[in-house]
Amino acid sequence: MQTAANRINGIRIVLLLFTIAATELFAFQLASADITIISRDSFARAGAFSGSGGAVSQGEFEDNTEALTGMFSFSESVMTLVTEDDPFSTGSATSSCTVSVMDNVIHSPSSLTLTTVRNSTASVQHISGPSNATASARHNFRVRFSVDDQPVRYTLSGTFDPGPIVNGFNRMALYRPFTANTIFEFETPVGSVSETGILQPGLTYEFRARVFDGLGAGANDPSTTESTSYNAMLHVENVLIGDVNLDGVVNLLDVEPFIDAISTGQYQFEADINADDEVNLLDVNPFIAILSGGG
Repeated sequence: MQTAANRINGIRIVLLLFTIAATELFAFQLASADITIISRDSFARAGAFSGSGGAVSQGEFEDNTEALTGMFSFSESVMTLVTEDDPFSTGSATSSCTVSVMDNVIHSPSSLTLTTVRNSTASVQHISGPSNATASARHNFRVRFSVDDQPVRYTLSGTFDPGPIVNGFNRMALYRPFTANTIFEFETPVGSVSETGILQPGLTYEFRARVFDGLGAGANDPSTTESTSYNAMLHVENVLIGDVNLDGVVNLLDVEPFIDAISTGQYQFEADINADDEVNLLDVNPFIAILSGGG
């Protein structure tokens, strides 16, 4: 239940803010930040092998791009088979691998959008005799970028399912390269992923999504099939202090959400006008200064 003190504080906020309503409506546009792409690597590989005695069947496809922006697509399937009827064969085995990829990097000085959609299925089967089969799918999407001048907001959405094998390689993460600073990280199947936060200026960041799925089959492990997938979008864009309703400008339309942020105590970077890591009454005066053109 709201206390008298809270009600008084709420009234005070409303009175302070709405004194501006009689003045000219100021609207400050989102200042341009400087988001720079440093490097990008999109890589995909599909491989399969079957062997028995001196008989071998194998194949692989791989491709990559280091272009800083634009699309990368890859869709390949490989299948191998050896049978007891093949020359020098003493058994039968088969394997297959299918990989499909669609990556995209869209960039402007004030925003960066990274999209990656990847799926793979690997299958191996020992059929008879002394024989073995392997199959592997490898995915890697990495973009390194720097943020200058002012903070930016990141938003991650999508899914991550690297399959049941925990191998230390599978990972979706945003981190600062060559440091121990990891902003978020997923290494095991988590279904949907959703993250948001602030990246500080003057630093370099890297987003990476990678999966390696390797299977093998022999007499003691005759058949395995496994699928992996991830589908994610990371969007990075400018942050404008005072733009509490996130429409790209600071004006009187931000008053009500600013009041809500203070009354609920829920932290929002754009509402923390005095940059003390809290949203409270101490942010009121600097918010008024921004709205009146003095911020």
